[in-house]
Amino acid sequence: KQAFNFLEGEEDEEEDRIGQLSCGQRCGIACLCSVLTLYFLPMLSFIPLALFGGIKIPSPWAANYNGGAVNHNRPEAGAPIGSWYWDIRLAVLAVVGIPFALIALASMLKARSMRTASANELHVL
Repeated sequence: KQAFNFLEGEEDEEEDRIGQLSCGQRCGIACLCSVLTLYFLPMLSFIPLALFGGIKIPSPWAANYNGGAVNHNRPEAGAPIGSWYWDIRLAVLAVVGIPFALIALASMLKARSMRTASANELHVL
């Protein structure tokens, strides 16, 4: 019986937390859930289609592709030859540095907001 009362207390706390959400937060949550649903449902419907029906994709280089309106030239096989416009140091910086910088910025902003909140809390007391 005590465990049952414990679960009831958690449900009350959860309802209080949900009640504290603003209208904007609730709308944001609803939009995010809708977008995720619209994103994942087509993916789930594709799995049985691929398993039972097979994947039949026409070649974009076929003569009758797109009604024959556009004549595509098939690209050459193999790696491109010539100068690469990305410097390898710049590519590594972009792949490693940008995410690291964004996480560092987010952590600094959170630390500053926590300091401000604790200072306001001490000021109120």
